[in-house]
Amino acid sequence: MRIVLVSHYAVTNIGDKILTECLCKILSEKGHSVRMVDINGRIKINENDDEEIRIIKRQHSDHIRSNRNEFISHFQENLSDCDLLIFAGGAILDVLSEYTAEDINTIISIAREKNIPVAFNSVGFFGNEVDNEKGMIIRKALLSPNVKWISVRERKDDIAYLLNGEKEFSYCCDTAVWARELFGVDSSLVNQDNIIGINLINKFAFSYFGNSVFDVSETYFKIYSELTDLGFKCNFFINGPAVDHNYANSFARKYNIPSEMFLLDDNTRSGKAFLSFLSQFSLVISSRLHTSISCFSLKIPSLCLSWDRKMDEFYRNISRPYWLIAPNDVNNISIKVKNALAEQYNGVSFQSYKETTLFYINKMLDEMK
Repeated sequence: MRIVLVSHYAVTNIGDKILTECLCKILSEKGHSVRMVDINGRIKINENDDEEIRIIKRQHSDHIRSNRNEFISHFQENLSDCDLLIFAGGAILDVLSEYTAEDINTIISIAREKNIPVAFNSVGFFGNEVDNEKGMIIRKALLSPNVKWISVRERKDDIAYLLNGEKEFSYCCDTAVWARELFGVDSSLVNQDNIIGINLINKFAFSYFGNSVFDVSETYFKIYSELTDLGFKCNFFINGPAVDHNYANSFARKYNIPSEMFLLDDNTRSGKAFLSFLSQFSLVISSRLHTSISCFSLKIPSLCLSWDRKMDEFYRNISRPYWLIAPNDVNNISIKVKNALAEQYNGVSFQSYKETTLFYINKMLDEMK
């Protein structure tokens, strides 16, 4: 089949690239022709693009994004020779931001006009309140007659509420759990020298912890200070977004942390490069879901500063809820780190959880025959 994968593929957050590339590899290995398209019409910037090409791509993306007719034409062209449209995963059930819910509805309408079946593969939610205008737009899109398959990675109650018994759905893990195998990253190279990676995310993700404004910078610095006092080497890193990069720089200045502690890469890093990068760490303090998922794939223990229910659910599913850290309570961080380093994934099977992805991808494809 000729398959188009739609996701937040062209954003600078590495997680969306990883999950899309993983699904692309799985489908390609099954003999399908696959093309990846960004859900909001952005054009992907590659690491070998020079600045002139990057400017052109940004201008083209802005043109598509700002003109609805251009957006429609962009997807009509990309779906012109398509046998199956798959929303590849990630937090695309977006009930919070301005555009994505309407974009999903528009893309499905274009596919319906062309008699193209649509599937949602291991998708997640962005925003917690599904009973709003954008939630109802997503409900309308999901209930479109050409949507033949829905699988979600989180919040079964919310998707059940949206579907209201009018369509079935499946529950499976994120496709990125297979990243190590699909990208061919050698897990035997995982570092054993007690180097800890601290994954920074911009402070706005933690802006409202509970009912009050929360400054995560103090938490990050407390973690860094306590672990370095214990003799661990720590390095800070991000998942790509410019807002995270800017926050990391301001954090370094605020606490006068040496620049060599920050391993901040260009935001065009590939999925394979990101996994290879993670393999230098013995343990990671994660602040983004796909950092945790990538570490899981590599069998690197990852404690997680949880700011969203999707993170809590992932760690419950891998039987590690005790690796979650409340951002306002890191007093026992050294104990948690030592326990996680001692435990790792030894003696514990996590293969069955991973297998849910492949099982439901195969079932999804069978439904489309």
